Formats: sequence, structure tokens, C-alpha cells
Amino acid sequence: ADVARNVVASMGAQAEASGLELTTQVQPATVDADRARLEQVARNLLSNALKFTPPGGSVAVSVDSQDGTARLVVEDTGPGITKEELPHLFERFWRGKSAADSAGSGVGLAVVSELVRAHGGQVNATTRPGGGTRFTVTLPRS
Repeated sequence: ADVARNVVASMGAQAEASGLELTTQVQPATVDADRARLEQVARNLLSNALKFTPPGGSVAVSVDSQDGTARLVVEDTGPGITKEELPHLFERFWRGKSAADSAGSGVGLAVVSELVRAHGGQVNATTRPGGGTRFTVTLPRS
């Protein structure tokens, strides 16, 4: 919860400048992890959500725990990701069609995946019909 709050606080001005609503709903969920690396995971996911959500949209960050795991969820109301692109999201240097005109190297989500795996966790992405993407990170609770 502290990691998510800190990252959201540090990126709140960026969300506001982009005309986005940024909300949080966090509950304590203790994990045995490298705090700086978890902040990097949260920052990468939130940065992508802010980058690909158009003005007037929203990004929500939540932390909770269930079934012995801690969950970080970053969900946006952006255009979403096509079903064909979803399997490639965490590949190094891969960039989807919607990223063609934006800055970036295509390593952010690959780094997220590696850091989460190094902490014994998993990350996945889902998209809703009509738009919006949800990234879910699960880590074992300590």
C-alpha cells in the first residue's frame, strides 16, 4: 500500500496535466521484496496507463490481498489492447500498434515481468471490449 501511494503521489501532477482522473484504493498487503524494484513495477505500469489513456479518462490503482497473495492492479479507460497483441506485451522491445507514435523503447513491461517473477510473483494483462486495460501483479504475502 505504501509503495502504491508513493508512486501515485509522485505521478499525480502528470495525471492532472493530462486531464486524467487518478484514483487509489489501497489496503495493507505485506510482501518480502525489494521496495525500489516494487516501486519500479508500479511506476512502469502507472506510466503506461497515463500515457495511453486519453484526456477525460481515468486510471485506478488498487492494492489488496487474497488467498495468501498481495495484488497490485492498475486499470485504465484507454483504448485497450487487441486480443492479438496481448500475448506479446511482456516481450522485450515489442511495441503494439497504439505505441507506434509514442516515446518508449518497448522494455518497460518486460522489466515489470522480470521483476515480478524475481519476487516469486506473476503479472498479467486483460482488456475489456470497447477499451480499457487492467494489469494485475500478484506476489506472495510474507
